[in-house]
Amino acid sequence: MGSGLKGLKGALPDLTLKRLRVDDDTSANAATLELGGARGDLPTKFPTSTELSSSKKAEFEGAIPSGVIVVSKLLYPDGFKRILEEDSSFKAYLRGISRKRYGEGDAVLLFMEFKGVAPEGVEEWRVLLDLQFLAGFDIITVQQAEGQSDEDFLSFLKFSRRWCEERGIDKPLMPVICAKRDRGAAQGILKALADSGLDCLGVDMRGGFYYHTLSAIEDLKRRSPEIWVHAFQVPPKLRLGGRLLSCAEGMVLPIFGVDSFSRWIVPPPPIPLTKDKINIFDREDWGFMKRGEWMEKRGGMLNCDCPICMGSDVDGLLSGTVIRALSRGKLHDHFSQREEMEGARRRILEGGYRDLLISKRGPREFLEALGRAGPAR
Repeated sequence: MGSGLKGLKGALPDLTLKRLRVDDDTSANAATLELGGARGDLPTKFPTSTELSSSKKAEFEGAIPSGVIVVSKLLYPDGFKRILEEDSSFKAYLRGISRKRYGEGDAVLLFMEFKGVAPEGVEEWRVLLDLQFLAGFDIITVQQAEGQSDEDFLSFLKFSRRWCEERGIDKPLMPVICAKRDRGAAQGILKALADSGLDCLGVDMRGGFYYHTLSAIEDLKRRSPEIWVHAFQVPPKLRLGGRLLSCAEGMVLPIFGVDSFSRWIVPPPPIPLTKDKINIFDREDWGFMKRGEWMEKRGGMLNCDCPICMGSDVDGLLSGTVIRALSRGKLHDHFSQREEMEGARRRILEGGYRDLLISKRGPREFLEALGRAGPAR
């Protein structure tokens, strides 16, 4: 990545993004990401630890495509307090997130969903960094908590760089910003990060669609195409102009220069989950539908040959207990979205990406809605 790698002592040899081609009509990039011995073709979807843990519940024994694994954890105030104050809790949490639990051929990083937690002070931030270092993660994430000012976040990022230098850590440091609804604010923090040296960037989508942040990221990628951009907490569907669209949000993020994404972390539902409430990715239209919609629109046919579906219908996919069905649905979503992203990558390289987008009902409706929304976005 040449001169772009200046975040820590001038070079980060473990992270390289090689752009092969940018789409003529959008900011979508076909690229290759290398992280030490791990490699990933972009754009793509990377799995979370919750998806990996679904294998056992889904009774699936095959391999799950990865390259990069996002260890996703919910962090509540009581649990964080125990980690800070009790050595036994710290060690137990460390064992739970240890890199040893994941494949040696993949790069592993941590994403925490702060639930009512706003880490403050050097010592609290140091604990979060120490956890990642001791767990053996390949990328160190520096997350902005919801409600934390940009100034405080940038100050913590500076502390994190000093922490790396003090410990002699030469690993990629990924700042993760909270998505914002104000374009100026998004541009401001991205400029500050780029000016300080930016090799990779995470954006916490917080289960929503933040057009102005994505637009600012698009501008950043045009200026600095060597930066790897990953979106965390991406929901199944996106909401634009107050309207919930069926389009899968992750599948259209490459339009804005986002290279990869991972699904959102959802707490246990407050009401009993049933099979009819499970969202299932549709490879034909790049949207999500529930069982009833599949029966109405397709007669239950999924038209999917992923390792989970293998040509079965929606009832076959959701067979067994509710937990088994939910786990199988998550794995289907992962396999099928990655396979569709591979097809998108090929179309970017060939120069026919926009034709692919408008051939799919989900992204076509999204692009039309985006055009209608205009300045109101």
